Amino acid sequence: MFHLLQPPTSVKLRLCPSSSPLSSTVELATLLEQAGASWVTLHARHVSARRRRQGAADLDVVHALKKALKVPVISNGNVRTWEDMQKNKEETEADGIMVGETLLGNPWFVTVPHFLGLPSLMTRVVYLQMSSRIPFEYRLNI
Repeated sequence: MFHLLQPPTSVKLRLCPSSSPLSSTVELATLLEQAGASWVTLHARHVSARRRRQGAADLDVVHALKKALKVPVISNGNVRTWEDMQKNKEETEADGIMVGETLLGNPWFVTVPHFLGLPSLMTRVVYLQMSSRIPFEYRLNI
């Protein structure tokens, strides 16, 4: 797959719907890594038709994924506060944390003084500098 695509290719998945979500999710992610995924993001919850977010994310599966794969693993789920993000990173040993709905209510969630050790305004400047390095054809038209 990755031979056909110029930009890096990532995948985001949820827990596999089986009697053993840990082993089947790790198996699927391993196949995706072999197919050329540059990194894998796991939202460690099952898909639910009744509710979008049913129960806490299973961070043990993220940790198992991190141990099984060679590519970077991003953990998604259970982050409402800065402390949640730190706890998630410690528990999963993931290479990064993806924050979703929390940012809808607080877009500057990551600009707390701890982030890169920089004040809020400086964090925004660093973000703008980093995003300006993205080739124009990959930017979203907003």
